[in-house]
Amino acid sequence: MDIKAKPHPNVFSLTDLCQVTAENNMAIQSAVIGRALGFVGTYGGLAQLALRLGKPSVSYYHKWGGTSMAHKHLADAMALQHGLPCIVQKVGELPLLQTVAPIVNNSPKNSS
Repeated sequence: MDIKAKPHPNVFSLTDLCQVTAENNMAIQSAVIGRALGFVGTYGGLAQLALRLGKPSVSYYHKWGGTSMAHKHLADAMALQHGLPCIVQKVGELPLLQTVAPIVNNSPKNSS
């Protein structure tokens, strides 16, 4: 289902840029992700495609379901093998990240 997003800087609808059809949509999305700095979106095929294209992937889910854990393990393995960040985060856990993010952001650059 397509959702009309509110206008936002640097956010574009592919349908505003080119004609998207059932026959070409995967090729268009692959080209966009392939030229992007990384992927941010819902967890699924496009999040995994980003890893296959050598791009970092940050994705979110509300309720885990309909996706095999084997696919998640494959995404983790691809990320480790290629040295790419791959974060799959439950939306409900975002407050925890907001709590610890200042700690991470203020840590010394050379610490591990």
